[in-house]
Amino acid sequence: MKKSATDKAIDSAAKKKTPHEQKVEALTATPVVKAKQPKPDKAAKSKPADVQRKGKLGALLGHSVISVLRAMGKAGWDFDAAKAALDKAKIAAADHTIRRALKRGRNGEMRIAPLGKKELAALT
Repeated sequence: MKKSATDKAIDSAAKKKTPHEQKVEALTATPVVKAKQPKPDKAAKSKPADVQRKGKLGALLGHSVISVLRAMGKAGWDFDAAKAALDKAKIAAADHTIRRALKRGRNGEMRIAPLGKKELAALT
């Protein structure tokens, strides 16, 4: 049985694929398997427990300046007192940074330096 011209046209149209269909077929036809890389030993990378992080602004009382500012906020310090304490310690911090850290300390957010009121009073 011979196919008519219209049947041939329909068959050829059915065989053509859109670019999307070609892409999907290419992605599903050849699965890419990545070789697993060995994970580095965590013991070699870890720091000793007594080393404190000091952050971008440096360290103050053995803790990062931001975490000390949060402790000030938790202790009820206001902006002017905290700004004066940082100026006395010769630490340049933006006003917005000080305000945010004090607010986070009042709200108990993020890491707060474990400092008592006596230790914080030494900054004034």
